[in-house]
Amino acid sequence: MELVCIDKQTFEELRIRFCKFEERMTHICRPVEDLGLKNWLDNQEVCDVLRINKKTLQAYRAKGILPFSRIKNKLFYKPEDIQRLLDLSYSPFNKEQIMSYHFIDKKDPHIDVMFQGLEKLEKMLSVLEEIPKTFFNGERFLTDEELSNVLRVSRRTLQEYRTSGVIPYYLVQGKALYKESDIMKILDDAYKRCREEQRWV
Repeated sequence: MELVCIDKQTFEELRIRFCKFEERMTHICRPVEDLGLKNWLDNQEVCDVLRINKKTLQAYRAKGILPFSRIKNKLFYKPEDIQRLLDLSYSPFNKEQIMSYHFIDKKDPHIDVMFQGLEKLEKMLSVLEEIPKTFFNGERFLTDEELSNVLRVSRRTLQEYRTSGVIPYYLVQGKALYKESDIMKILDDAYKRCREEQRWV
């Protein structure tokens, strides 16, 4: 185990800036509940995380190792289920740790990196604060382009979803809009059916 000591002035400056950063983020995110639509993973992303191929992933589904959701032929997975699979497979490292001490101040490279990161985040946050809010009555509406990016499908595929009645949508003067909560409900309902039909290990 390594103990790191930091001088009080540097610590207080970091604490104050993080508190201000938290307040600004809270203010930006307060009006709308995060539905987590962008958190769903598709086949390729799960394969990349677990370093497996799609055939192995298909076997995981067939064996009930990994629950999933579906919109037509497109499959989605919850990150927490991936984490659960990893947690169940984890073997901790038990090497005896050696305690050491290291004193750092604001000139330390590690602290300097933190301050640089904070400055970058604060600049990004300032940009976010200037972006017009795209919510109405607590609901977020997605465009064709935004939803196709989220679901990792083409806009032509989205058009097929609309035509076949797979997903609900609004058509305002020729512009298609989708309510984020509607898409989340489709994914959640399919996920629940999948859980009910299979026994998960």
